[in-house]
Amino acid sequence: MKNEHVRVDILSSRLSRRKQIWIEVFGVLFFLLPACVLILVLSWPVFTESWLTGEQSSNSGGLVRWPVKLLIPVGFALLVLAGVAHLIKCVAFLLGRGEDPLRREGARSAEEELAEEIAREAQAREAAALAAAARDGGR
Repeated sequence: MKNEHVRVDILSSRLSRRKQIWIEVFGVLFFLLPACVLILVLSWPVFTESWLTGEQSSNSGGLVRWPVKLLIPVGFALLVLAGVAHLIKCVAFLLGRGEDPLRREGARSAEEELAEEIAREAQAREAAALAAAARDGGR
């Protein structure tokens, strides 16, 4: 799935696509990236302390804990990279050099859906007219 995550777009859905992209840029720059960098910076010392002390679980066999603690900063570093990639796509769209980053893959615009509905209704009318003509011709 692409762009299928939950969004609070009650207000932004009524705005133009460019304004929606500007909101996206603002959110990435001032919320996503700072939060991820903060968590990454704060979780790194937790990992390094666990690694340097050779921390193990208290269960018999004592599994090492640092690999699990490493996953937190690594995961948030990857999220930072994903956020930067999304930011680049948004800026490219705003500069007219890229596709709409908020458009879902395989999603149709309202105009395309309306055109399909009109075509279906026309086909239904044609089928009804043919059925009526066949019924009247058989008398």
